Amino acid sequence: MEKYLITGEIISWRKYYALFSTGEYFILDIKRLKTITNPTKSDLAVIRTLNNEDFREKLGNARDNYYFSAEFKDEDGNDMSISNIKYYRDPTLISYEYEHCRSLYISNKKKTVNRISVE
Repeated sequence: MEKYLITGEIISWRKYYALFSTGEYFILDIKRLKTITNPTKSDLAVIRTLNNEDFREKLGNARDNYYFSAEFKDEDGNDMSISNIKYYRDPTLISYEYEHCRSLYISNKKKTVNRISVE
């Protein structure tokens, strides 16, 4: 299985999302200094959107796979946009991002990471 990292932002919510090929995901504040440990239903909708198999394939096959955007519905049924979506394959960058996110998550006293099934 190819290792990848998909990231995206919702500026109006001031949140940054990171989804790893292992199924682990992290939700951070926009400056990436603090994790959000209690995701909302809308946060989970963002993760599901980033994890959509067709969307992942589209990102992976794109020649220039940076700065995509995606639409989804939040928990109130409003149309929202995830911006600055990036798809990374570089193992060094993936490892660095994972350790950064995990260290912030652990500093918030969480013992286990969030996980979503990856088809």
